[in-house]
Parts: sequence; structure tokens; C-alpha cells
Amino acid sequence: MLDRRAALVAGLLSSVVVPRPAWSVTPQPTLPPLPIEIPPDSRLSRLLESSTRLKPKLLPRSKLEQDFAVLLMRTSYSLADELDFFPMDEFQKDFFMFRQREWEVYREELPGVQQGMLTDPAYFDFISFAQYATISASARAAAADLRNGVQLFEEQIDANGTKVVKQRDPSFADSEVMLARHSQKMGEVVLDWIIGRYPSNFAPQLPTGRSTAALVLEGVQRILTIFEINGYMLLNKLEPLDDGVRVTLVAPASLWSQRVLQQRRETNNARNDYEVKTIQAYLLRCGVLSTAATSFTSNSVVHTFSWPKGSLS
Repeated sequence: MLDRRAALVAGLLSSVVVPRPAWSVTPQPTLPPLPIEIPPDSRLSRLLESSTRLKPKLLPRSKLEQDFAVLLMRTSYSLADELDFFPMDEFQKDFFMFRQREWEVYREELPGVQQGMLTDPAYFDFISFAQYATISASARAAAADLRNGVQLFEEQIDANGTKVVKQRDPSFADSEVMLARHSQKMGEVVLDWIIGRYPSNFAPQLPTGRSTAALVLEGVQRILTIFEINGYMLLNKLEPLDDGVRVTLVAPASLWSQRVLQQRRETNNARNDYEVKTIQAYLLRCGVLSTAATSFTSNSVVHTFSWPKGSLS
């Protein structure tokens, strides 16, 4: 029996008109088995994704602090610009088109959400999804260009049509490298904002020597607390593990979008897991190289950070 996706593909493909085969005394070759390979970012891919996408739901969430919400959105965009992997005038156009296409569907599912209200977690969830989906698509397009030998591109920088020539980093032929660089820089910017904005007895502390487990756990907890007081989630929980830590965010402002971005069909998707990026930036400054795995419950995001045995004293 075909699984649900294969059945959906079969249904969609059956509506396509194909020419009738010529008469032959030999049997016609059979079609290849489903599922078939579907190009990413294609109309069929989008149809499949939208038909199986998790629907957003209204949750009792706090309002985001305006400065914090703007920091997350603006930094994500400015870093894409700074990395020079895609013309930002085209990025803006793609972002606008994607946002327009997805907005009506999202609003039907959450009728009370208002467009442009960045402090509303329901709207932040949507607009952050649109931004990171566009970053992903731009990264894949840039990587494809580089693999085809296109290292230079033109970018329009003003309304008069003035253009400048930009050069891509050759390592960005792998979009995973590009997105990892964006993620790392994002975490560094948010961490610096936290350290600069909050007093030393509230912000995460950096070690003067080798990091201890107690200092790192306290630092991660302070990051979570600052995210919480800025309205990013309702509650947080930290659990120490052997050579790692597990953090749970209850009803975060990116709950729906993190799940949808993780489940998208395309490979090498950018993630809007701002908390992961910031915690990993902090761990790196503590001399700890970590990996993170993410899972979900109906109203929470759970991140498990792991690091090599013996990383902390």
C-alpha cells in the first residue's frame, strides 16, 4: 500500500495530461516506483509540504519585548547581507513573495493574528519562518551558482538602480557551510547584546581560566532567563546531563516555525532556533565545542546539548 506521501504524489501526477502512447505489439515499460524525486522549491514540492504541514495553534504566550524581537529579525537579515552569498535586492523580493504566499494560509488558521505586530508571538512565529525559509532558499541558490562556477554577482543598492559587484566565498558551494556560518555569527551577536545590555551579576559570566561545570550551567541558565524575561517563552527548564545539558522552552515564540523548518522537504534548511545559537556561542567562549539535538512536544521545544567528555573541570 502506498504511504500517504506517495498516494498524494500519485494523485497530483494523475492530473497532468500526457500524450497517449503509440500502438505497439510489445508491452509499454512500467513507471518507476513512488516516491519519486521532486525538485526542491518546485510547485509540486510546495503543494506536498503545505498538505502535510503542522498547523499553528493559539497558545497563552507572553508578548515579546520590541527591542529583542527586532534584534532577532534584523540580525538574521543583516548577517545574510554581510556574508555576501546572494543579491539582497533579490532576497528582499523573494522574502516578500514568500511572505505574501504563506500569509493568507497562516491567517486562516490563526484568525486573530495581526500582520506587522512583531511583539505578538503568533506573528513573530510566522514572519521568522518566512525569513529563515528565504535564507535557506537563497543559500541553496548561491551554492548551486558556485558549483556552476558563478562566483560574482551584481546587487542593486538603491532606488536609482545603482549596482555593485559582490564575490562569494568559494566554501559556500556547500550551503551547509554557509548556513553554519550564519548560525554561528547569529549566536555571537545575540550573546554580545545580552552581555552588553545586562549587568555582570545577571548576564552569563565568561571564565578566566578553564571552565567549570557549575559556571557553564549557571551561564546557560542566565541566557534562558534573559530570553524568558524578554517574552520569548513562558517558562524554561534546565537539566544537567553527563557531558551535556537539556533545556526545555515552554511555548516559545518560534514553536511552530522551528518545527516546520525542521520538517521541510529541502535539505540544509536554516533554523530559527535563536536560543540554540546563543547557548552554543556561549559554550564556545567557555572552550566547549557542543552539538545540539532538538525535539518537540505539543507546546514545548527541547534542546539537548552534548560535549566531549572531560571538556569541563
